[in-house]
Amino acid sequence: MPSPPTSRIAGTEVPITGSDKLRWIDLTVPSPPSPAPASPADPFVSVPPRAASGCHVVSSGRDSQRYLAWRIHEEHQNVLEVIELCALKEFPSSGLRLVFQEALCPFAFMCESEGARRGESVYLLYVLTISGVAILCNLRSPFSYVSGSILSQNDIVGFNLQTHIQSAKVTAVKAKPGCLVIGRQDGSICCYSLGKLAPSSPGFSNELRDDAGIGRLWTLMSRTKALGPVQDIDTATVNERELLFVLHLDGSLRVWDISSQTKLVNYNVHLDDFEGQPSRLWVGEADDDQELISLAVLHQGTMVPACDHIGVYAFSFGAGERFLLSPEPSVSAVPLLEGKIVDLKISTEKLWILKEVGPMLYEIVQYNSDSEEICSYVLQEDAISEQMFQSSESALDDLVWTADSVFSSMKEHSFSFISSMFLRRLLQPGVNHCSALRETLLEYKRFLSDSEFQSLTTSGLRKEILSIIEQEGSSQVASSTVYHWKKFSARYLHNWCWNNRPYGLLLDTNSEVFGLIRKGSFSLFRCLEGVEQLIYGSSDDLGNFIGLGMKLSNDTDGETLIEVLRCMGHINHLLGRSSAAIYYESLISSVISPDEVTSQILKILESGFSPQSSSPLITLLGTDAYVERRQTAHKSQRKFSVEMLLSFHKLQSRSTSWSAVFDVIDKFMKCLDTKVTIQEFELRRLCNVNSALVVQATSQVARTMFEAAFDLFLFLSYLVGVGGQVCYLFRVSTFLSAVHMRLSTLPPLQLVFISQNNNLR
Repeated sequence: MPSPPTSRIAGTEVPITGSDKLRWIDLTVPSPPSPAPASPADPFVSVPPRAASGCHVVSSGRDSQRYLAWRIHEEHQNVLEVIELCALKEFPSSGLRLVFQEALCPFAFMCESEGARRGESVYLLYVLTISGVAILCNLRSPFSYVSGSILSQNDIVGFNLQTHIQSAKVTAVKAKPGCLVIGRQDGSICCYSLGKLAPSSPGFSNELRDDAGIGRLWTLMSRTKALGPVQDIDTATVNERELLFVLHLDGSLRVWDISSQTKLVNYNVHLDDFEGQPSRLWVGEADDDQELISLAVLHQGTMVPACDHIGVYAFSFGAGERFLLSPEPSVSAVPLLEGKIVDLKISTEKLWILKEVGPMLYEIVQYNSDSEEICSYVLQEDAISEQMFQSSESALDDLVWTADSVFSSMKEHSFSFISSMFLRRLLQPGVNHCSALRETLLEYKRFLSDSEFQSLTTSGLRKEILSIIEQEGSSQVASSTVYHWKKFSARYLHNWCWNNRPYGLLLDTNSEVFGLIRKGSFSLFRCLEGVEQLIYGSSDDLGNFIGLGMKLSNDTDGETLIEVLRCMGHINHLLGRSSAAIYYESLISSVISPDEVTSQILKILESGFSPQSSSPLITLLGTDAYVERRQTAHKSQRKFSVEMLLSFHKLQSRSTSWSAVFDVIDKFMKCLDTKVTIQEFELRRLCNVNSALVVQATSQVARTMFEAAFDLFLFLSYLVGVGGQVCYLFRVSTFLSAVHMRLSTLPPLQLVFISQNNNLR
């Protein structure tokens, strides 16, 4: 039996700050003359309804790549939102919202008009209403419209598909510049030269047929074989030829040359023994060097329990005048295992898959067909849930127990300290989202008008949120304050996930741009840095050390470092991220000293969580829940003690001496150096999408470095606690001083980036 594919974390999401604060320019699109009446109960266009999005790359120079991103919300199917963004410009403050007279099917296509004048670009937008009206809109750039205006009829071209002689319902749609392709329920495919020819012109519509030559003259012989309904359509350019890929319900996969209207390939995907019905199709860009073009077909499982599969088909092609496409592709399968697919992008060697694995729970995986390696990406939902202590039920326990222990002797400061810690995390760029925060305030009966909410500064938001927590009845007891913040954070996270549901992937393989179009924001992905690969990657992968530039003497040093990282993991598993959060806050506030926080946390490591006063916790959690969580905490403490004992034994047995262990730790500490350099810049503001992403990504890396340094600090401190068996206490103390200094320099690096957005509006 072949071994399962290896898996690792490939990268993490970087939100584009400001993408949640767009001002929309509403533009009404009037109906073309004599549209067919829409019937919501039985629409003429039966493309499955879903939230939809897409992106078109506009190449206007090597350094000025632009992207036209669009999205249609499932709850507002007559509204299409368009954003134009460029990496070397600030994220736009406004976007265009086109309001149509009836619902659209989940499809749109945008491109730049070939006849656009320099300095005044004109974009073409193709859409299709559920009643079967194809609409082409000519849009100015950069969308210089006045909100509330109406698009001129001169900028609209419409065509009613129901007036065509073929009246079968539309089941699939695709567009290229000057061409709209329709697939129907009876298996027929028709191309319309929308944007090139007038609907009344000869040659405006052409049906793709199996027969050739004189057979085209005979209507009764126009189809030699009945085909299943068209499931999906996609297009690609191969050797400067526009090819059309059509997937039918009966498994037929047909490839057509659009210009000559000839069929090149007829292949049946059912022959590959994939369980389920073929339903969706994605085609990648042609690889001219390898002379390959790859496509993916979703086979939806019908068995119980159902498991969807993605069939990957690679067709080879020839160059020159005799263009040939191989009739038999190479085939491979990628099981989805769980969840349903939302979007997919494909290249010759890789698949990027966006899946919904539960209610408001998504994941992105990358599959390499050559190495059979599966990679995943850290989504912003995961990062925010961890930031707001919502990643698990134990996250609340960790924070409650730790806060109760730390503030046992200074209860009067617990409320302000803990509230400041939550607010700092809530209002930082990447976590704060306007719509989600406003909905959360409304749930707590904070009714603010649009103008009032938009005029709030960071200070004003802090006051509004603090008043909510205070009115919830929070006392000076730390555990009670944490509990009410937990409830507020849970509501906020739910609203954030709802307002930022992933719609689709953004991929530009030429510029190596990979991103995500969400309901209420946009983001890009980056690869993990060296320290992140070491912390989040495979702990047994010695290759990560080489990527960090660590000069380890031999494999033993690598195994030693792995065991040190495992010890840090034991500590992190017991304490969670609450201890690092409290320690971080103590460094930038004068409420409690970092040394006192460290002292209390070390007591937890040595003897476990022991709340100073159980009455508030019993009141908040209930007696049964309190007893159960106390028992769980004791079990975790016993497990931690055993794991640390075993790890210490391995460190001692694998290394020649404790001195060798400290040599490895010293090399690891150098990886946590921030390497901050100060450069002189001109007094001009440099702010574009690229710089905003660098700021946000640096903040993410700084947070990881801080948490890793803190875990190492606790590990060395814990080592001092068992110093009766260690002969190098002086060197441990030296390391503690060095790591403590490193901790004191890391947080300001992060705070600089967080405080740049002082006024959130």
